[in-house]
Amino acid sequence: MKQPVQFDENSRFEAPEYDLLRAAYENLPQPAWVFDRAGRYIFQNKLDREAFGNLIGKRADETRMPKEQVELWASMHKNVLAGETVHCMTETETRHGRIMSETTLVPLVIGGRIVGGIGIATDKTALVAAERQKAAAQARLETLLGLSSDWLWEADAEHRLTRIQGDDGLMVKQFPDWTGNKLWEIIEDKAGLDGSPAKFHDVLTNQQDIEGLICELRGRDGSASHFEVHGEPRYDPRGKFLGHWGVARDVTRREALSRRLKFADQIINATRTPVIVGDAEGAIEWVNPAFEELTGYSLKEVAGRKPGHFLRCDETDPETSARLTAAISAGEPVRETILNQSKAGQKYWLDMEIRPLRNDAGVLTGYMAIESDVTALVESRQRLQAIVDNVTAGVVLHDQNGDIIAANPEACRLLHMSEAQMRGQEIMDPTWGTIFPDGRPMGGDEMPSTVVLRTGEPVINQIVGVKRPDGGVQWLRVNARPTRSSPTGEQEVVASFVDITAEENHKRELEEARTLLRDVIETIPDAVVAFDSHDHLIMCNHAYRSNYADTAPAIEDGVTFREMLIHGLDIGLYADAGDTPEQQERWLNRRLESYRNPKSILVEKLTDGRWVQIRERVSDGGVSVGVRTDVTSLKRAEEEIRRIADTDSLTGASNRNVMIRELSKIAESAKAASESALFGIVDLDQFKSVNDTLGHDAGDLLLQETVARLERFVDRAGGGTVARLGGDEFAFIVPGLGGLDGGLSDMPDLHSALCQPVQLGSRTIPSTVSMGLARVPADGDTATEIFKSADLALYQAKASGRNGWRCYDALYRRSLERRQDLAQGLKEAIANDQITVAYQPQVEAATGRLVGFEALARWAHIGTPVSPAEFVAIAEDAGLGVPLGCAVIKAACRDFANLIEAGFDPGRLAINLSTSQLCDPEFPDRVARQLDNLKVLQGRLEFEITENVLLDQRFEEIHRNLVRLHEFGVLISLDDFGTGYGSLKHLWRLPINKVKIDKSFVENLDTSESAATIVRTTIVLAKSLGMGVVAEGVETRAQRNFLIDAGCSDIQGFLISKPDKLVNAYQAALDAEQDDRPESSWSI
Repeated sequence: MKQPVQFDENSRFEAPEYDLLRAAYENLPQPAWVFDRAGRYIFQNKLDREAFGNLIGKRADETRMPKEQVELWASMHKNVLAGETVHCMTETETRHGRIMSETTLVPLVIGGRIVGGIGIATDKTALVAAERQKAAAQARLETLLGLSSDWLWEADAEHRLTRIQGDDGLMVKQFPDWTGNKLWEIIEDKAGLDGSPAKFHDVLTNQQDIEGLICELRGRDGSASHFEVHGEPRYDPRGKFLGHWGVARDVTRREALSRRLKFADQIINATRTPVIVGDAEGAIEWVNPAFEELTGYSLKEVAGRKPGHFLRCDETDPETSARLTAAISAGEPVRETILNQSKAGQKYWLDMEIRPLRNDAGVLTGYMAIESDVTALVESRQRLQAIVDNVTAGVVLHDQNGDIIAANPEACRLLHMSEAQMRGQEIMDPTWGTIFPDGRPMGGDEMPSTVVLRTGEPVINQIVGVKRPDGGVQWLRVNARPTRSSPTGEQEVVASFVDITAEENHKRELEEARTLLRDVIETIPDAVVAFDSHDHLIMCNHAYRSNYADTAPAIEDGVTFREMLIHGLDIGLYADAGDTPEQQERWLNRRLESYRNPKSILVEKLTDGRWVQIRERVSDGGVSVGVRTDVTSLKRAEEEIRRIADTDSLTGASNRNVMIRELSKIAESAKAASESALFGIVDLDQFKSVNDTLGHDAGDLLLQETVARLERFVDRAGGGTVARLGGDEFAFIVPGLGGLDGGLSDMPDLHSALCQPVQLGSRTIPSTVSMGLARVPADGDTATEIFKSADLALYQAKASGRNGWRCYDALYRRSLERRQDLAQGLKEAIANDQITVAYQPQVEAATGRLVGFEALARWAHIGTPVSPAEFVAIAEDAGLGVPLGCAVIKAACRDFANLIEAGFDPGRLAINLSTSQLCDPEFPDRVARQLDNLKVLQGRLEFEITENVLLDQRFEEIHRNLVRLHEFGVLISLDDFGTGYGSLKHLWRLPINKVKIDKSFVENLDTSESAATIVRTTIVLAKSLGMGVVAEGVETRAQRNFLIDAGCSDIQGFLISKPDKLVNAYQAALDAEQDDRPESSWSI
């Protein structure tokens, strides 16, 4: 065996045996080398030599490696000699620059002994650089995120949050753990924000970009934060959707500021007060729309200009302008009233307040001026001053100390002093010489102006006597009111007075006459009152004050009749004055009109229950005298009579007349005031049965309890009227009941209450009701219309099976009106022999041979055909079922007899019968007479009845008539078999000869296995009972073939002929018979 080569310092890995190994290492794509146990290089491949130079024979410490790398190399060399594989990252300076490499050293074992090691280095410079850049970028990102309100987020393909990076402290403190939740699950649904849960759901699930959606998130403490979210979908290289990622920025403060700015902008632009914003020099920077509207100048026209340069006019006060300019120059606030001029030349007064604007450092940055147009106020003051100077009453103004500070010319004339003499004159000055009307001296503290200063309350119409220089007395009527000084806001008093000396003297002359008259009037038992030509009270007797004791505070000489009425309204004295201010105002105007122009005797009701008859008269001198007589006992007697006439004696409810009056009143009120009401008619179901079975005492109790229940409902609804219309029918009206549904939501509870049984001792009285409802004014604006609407609704409730309620339906009304119109037209058509008949042939299914015809009623109303299903039902409801049936039988028998007498054989004649015909005891006799008159029809006549006829309560009568008809030789067919609710027992109890299969089964033979099975079963059943079978509605040969195979004997339908005149239908049947016979090829 060849011995392994031993490596030493001299071999240098150069033995020929290692040529192949050297070649392999030489061409490795990474630097590689081999070292011996001493750590010397014994081999380097090309890449290692190019990077580090030729190191063969050298140890690490013999190269130019840095000391720390030499120490690392020695440690690695030691571990390799110990049999370990060593990995490490090293940074080395090479000829190509500084590189980062991942070095792997493995032991080199030959002959079981470690002789050195092999090293391979992988260049990781680019990877390490990338990782360092990534780490640096991550560090920068973390730093930036810590400094900003931005968060990074990622979501997977299922839209669940997988990563959130940002202000972790804020996130943990304020927000819950969102990882694993879908974005739209953590977002609040907030109106006004575009980032709703639904919007995020649509964007994410459609893999769209998220472009600045604003959403609201709720923190742990319940507070709301707003975030602006951006993001985009992520895909792998193959285009597979990986989810979304993006950034979210906390914009809570920005949104709040934005809303405040928006609100502020809206307020400033919407306000009617002009606003100017200027710079530190007073030049305009911005104005609001109100400024532009007032001045006529746009912002573009005035920007950079000072307001005084273009708004002042010749009449502008220079001193006011100077004060404004000085304040702006000094940076101080100022408020002035100034006259300006608009662009159009219109002059106006402004109350202008200018405020300096400063920054946080206190530096002046501009001004804001707020202007109020006070033109009307200034002009009003100017007009007021002119009025005061020219008014016929004296006016003086006292300051807060009572001293006179101003007086108008009339005051100077009346007080015989100039304004200069009066200025500074004190109220307390005894030289005024004032007295009361009874002659007592009036001290300074009792003067009207002093009283106002002391109490703050006005003094009205106080009579004050002032001694004249000639020794006489001048009588003045004084009014004094408190006011405030405009500049200082200090308390002032304005007093006005007129000369009433002549009036006062006249009063005294009349006093004696008045005293005598009063003594006379006081003896009269009726209440007497008199007012002068100015409507002021001049006299009333004791009886008047007693009658109106509640208004005693207002009954005093001098008070006007209007004031007395208003006082009575305030205390609720008049029962018929209404409750609202509008109603009371109308009442007041009517009463004043009757007082001023009395034409008839009035009767007035007071709220204490008394009635007063009022007789009034106006004298030629304008004095109004009224006499009030208490007629309470008379009115109560009248009311009792009316109550008896308007009240149902059994139930205590109102009667029909009262209800009609109330309904008319409410209808008029609803039209005038846009109010609403609910009107209902209530009918007791089966009331006659209660009377018949339980006695009239039970019926009376049920009527009384129904009224009590209706009255409780009306009371809970806020009041109204309940009436018994008659018998077992009632009505109620509730004004104002409603809301959006017009009060209909209360009807289930009302109906349930009315349907509760009533106890009469040990007996239980059942109660069910039907109700018809109408809304006022929606369903009628007169009592008649409303009654009719509710009655129609009641009719609909009864037609629906009773024990329920219906609200008026205009469509139902039109339907009833149409039915009534058709019923009247049908009645006339029957009387005028205008009912026609169409015929449809019946043939043998297998041969096509004609076996007969079915006669079908036809009618056209005013030229328009009416469906038989509609007019036959109307005939039954209108009691025209028997006349209509007779008309059809008469016409069909006549047509059939004529055809037979002409030599043709039309077979049997089948005619449909109604319930009313079958219940008519005379019907069989009429048929017998018809057959006697037309003997050619004997043995040919056939009547068709439906299954539902057999369910009528008068079944025994129907059975008896069918048996008699059968005895006459008339065949009976059961029409529309299988579609009604008839029992199979009727097939053997009644004389049924034939069963007709309904066309609804025939037309579904080719699509429904169930229909085919029913048809087969019906045929088998009929045949087993010895009955014939006719299939209706046959339209295709396939249907005919199936029926032949199923054993059906006869068929009828469009395949043979549509219903037509008898001659046409007869010919169509003969033509069909000539066709090829059908083949039996049906299969299902």
